[in-house]
Amino acid sequence: MARHPTARLLVLLPEGILDPWKREFQQWQVEDIPVYDFHSIKAEKRVEQLEVLKSWNSKRSILFVGSKQFT
Repeated sequence: MARHPTARLLVLLPEGILDPWKREFQQWQVEDIPVYDFHSIKAEKRVEQLEVLKSWNSKRSILFVGSKQFT
């Protein structure tokens, strides 16, 4: 992300490995870049999902999404 200071990173993974990857990102995070977890928000909470997407889109940040949610 150093090359692209306004980048918004989308991490798309199978649900089974989302949490370990999220922990690794947070553990090794050098800069104060927000990490959002779209996977943990339940499907019936569309308003919350929209808020997470808006927050991720508005600034340099990282969004974790499960592969089934993406398809």
